[in-house]
Amino acid sequence: SLASVLLLAISSTVFLLQQVIYYLGIKRGKYVDNAPKENLGTPLISVVVPVKNEPLELIEELIRNVNSLNYPKDRLELIIVSDDEPPYSDEVKSKVNELAKEVDFNIKVFIRDKPIGSKAGALAYGVLRARGDYVLIIDVDSKLSSNAINEGIKCMEQGYDACVYRWLPYLFFPTKIACAVCKSMYYVVDTLYSGRSRWGFFVFPLGSGTLFRKEALKDVGLWDYDIIQDDMWIGVKFMNKGKRIKYLDNEGIRVSVPSTYTSIRTQQLRWAYGVAQVLRKGLRMIVKSKLGLLKKIEAIFFLSQYVPTIFLSLGQGLLLLALFIEKIDPMYKFFYINIVSFIAAATYVYQFMDSLRRRGYRFFNALRSLGTNASVVATMIPALALNTLKGFLNIREVYKRTPKGVQELLHKNVSPYEVLYLAFAVFAFTFALTHNFIFTAMFFALIVAAILYTLIRSGMKIKECKLLQ
Repeated sequence: SLASVLLLAISSTVFLLQQVIYYLGIKRGKYVDNAPKENLGTPLISVVVPVKNEPLELIEELIRNVNSLNYPKDRLELIIVSDDEPPYSDEVKSKVNELAKEVDFNIKVFIRDKPIGSKAGALAYGVLRARGDYVLIIDVDSKLSSNAINEGIKCMEQGYDACVYRWLPYLFFPTKIACAVCKSMYYVVDTLYSGRSRWGFFVFPLGSGTLFRKEALKDVGLWDYDIIQDDMWIGVKFMNKGKRIKYLDNEGIRVSVPSTYTSIRTQQLRWAYGVAQVLRKGLRMIVKSKLGLLKKIEAIFFLSQYVPTIFLSLGQGLLLLALFIEKIDPMYKFFYINIVSFIAAATYVYQFMDSLRRRGYRFFNALRSLGTNASVVATMIPALALNTLKGFLNIREVYKRTPKGVQELLHKNVSPYEVLYLAFAVFAFTFALTHNFIFTAMFFALIVAAILYTLIRSGMKIKECKLLQ
């Protein structure tokens, strides 16, 4: 019983304190640009976009978005790398060629006959065919601000090898979960990028919204084909080679957020596996890098974000086992152990609310979003733990793209995993309650409530989701 409570308390506290410390970084003053080291003028920029099974309307929106950029069109090229199979690949190529006649910049579409390496392979393929010395990687559903290229060039003029744009959320369908994820993105970016960069920690590239020097990408050997989380892996390779990356907090790129639980589960499971895989393969590279000891340790912790889910899952199992074997209420007997967790959680909640308050959200509006996000995360914990373990143990995983646009509506929310987890939580709650283990029963009741809310309510459509910047 003591082991179960310790696992639950320590793992949750470590995760929460990590976010709390990162968020404190945004209080460390404003960003200061370094003096330019070179004048790049208006270099040729290659925008590389990998696609597979993407709706044609998203490809059309992508082309129109690039066409709206405040940058000389003769200094832009768009490279679309499609891993689609016939006949859809023919539809993609036909649509791109049709739209290319309506814009003033050069568009190339490549259909890979052998799409090895999934997204990582498509990115490498596109970069090797880019004419520009600077390559901007974005997803098909991302939307660049009109001045994004100019701000990226200013960053490059300061001598950086890559510049990372701030993520700003938008949604396809107004659902409870989509609206909550949109609002939580403000806090997530504040902690993992704005806060971390102000602390002086290494900035990892983002898979959509990073401008690279092409020579820097070639110098590190581009992306490896067996990697799931391409952005974190290229970050480790940049770190190992001493490349410099800057985070641009004042210039954003709009990225779509999942509108259904199935979509966000697909995304998060891929990320959990991916960062564990990167940490397993890249640990030695991090240790051998020229970063200071503290920054190396922090980078390892950053890539270990999903590790607490392993101990949270193990703690839940041991908690139920303790009820059977020891016939006591572990959550009541060792209540004092959770005090630090409560303090960390309270601080986390305060910072989350502060992040949204600074953008104009009212208290209860922000609180509802926090509750929805907490329910969704709680529902995914064992699945995240399993995928994290698979990444560490080198168990092969197929790259699964997050459904986008109308594709999101084609997938069901409930899978065998949710049914099994709900059954476990209901059984544990019932057993604890019937044996008068009230505190432990309350713990499992929260899990039951989270799963039911996620599956029944989170995907409900709402009239409006107001996004404030």
